[in-house]
Amino acid sequence: MTRTLSFTIVAALLAVPAAAAQDPGATQARRPAFAALEPDLQELVVTWLGLDCGAQEGTRIEDRLRAVGPRLEAAFLEAFRLGRPAEDREADRKAIADRFDRRQEWLRSEGSDLLGQEEVEALLARSQEEYVGDELRNADVGYRTQAVLALGFVGGDESRPVLERIAADPDDPAREAARLSLEEIAGRGDGTQY
Repeated sequence: MTRTLSFTIVAALLAVPAAAAQDPGATQARRPAFAALEPDLQELVVTWLGLDCGAQEGTRIEDRLRAVGPRLEAAFLEAFRLGRPAEDREADRKAIADRFDRRQEWLRSEGSDLLGQEEVEALLARSQEEYVGDELRNADVGYRTQAVLALGFVGGDESRPVLERIAADPDDPAREAARLSLEEIAGRGDGTQY
């Protein structure tokens, strides 16, 4: 347990955030609901979708999502449906491959001192392709899950059937997020059902 925790800490220190450069023309064509938002709302959507589920700034952003409300619903439905933009995935692929190389170097030079030889050998046995694929899948699931969670703050009648379908699917990784979003929609104290 301690070795895994230590490795997780080291992996987090080696992580490099990927830059998500977007071509505005391509975004308008592929993501019309997002492109129709004002720039400050686009920034809010991008910030929310990029949050780690344990991020501290989440509560502040949740309040802003609630305040904007239904104007963001279509953009988050679109984000869930389409997943992460291809340009973001490609930037992440490169950053993750670089992180893998640094991780392998660290494991060879210092890993056995912290993790033990057996665990280091198991980690070194993973190919770059496996590592990058797993990390990209995790990022994709996180993005879709963030979109589903946002629907709890901004969604209404259009979101409800989508969330119900996700919540009912035992194989969907966003299932719990959909359940929480449905509770959020149902429990709005002001009775608002966008």
